[in-house]
Amino acid sequence: MPPPDSSLRALYLGENEPEMMLQNVFRFCLYADQILLVNPFDNPNVMAEKFNPIHHPGEWRLQTIRLVYWCC
Repeated sequence: MPPPDSSLRALYLGENEPEMMLQNVFRFCLYADQILLVNPFDNPNVMAEKFNPIHHPGEWRLQTIRLVYWCC
């Protein structure tokens, strides 16, 4: 988190899909100077092997495409 100052900040922990961002985050821009978003990509180094997208890429293909679409 950035150091405290006089700007109004908000932390968004909700859905990471683009449609939900339009409804939830962009409307809140009127009320906050900065909106902090959580990185939607999971760290594969700390995940169990059966849930790891590096070991099982076919199972996570759709989720990865959604996250890349959201970030770009």
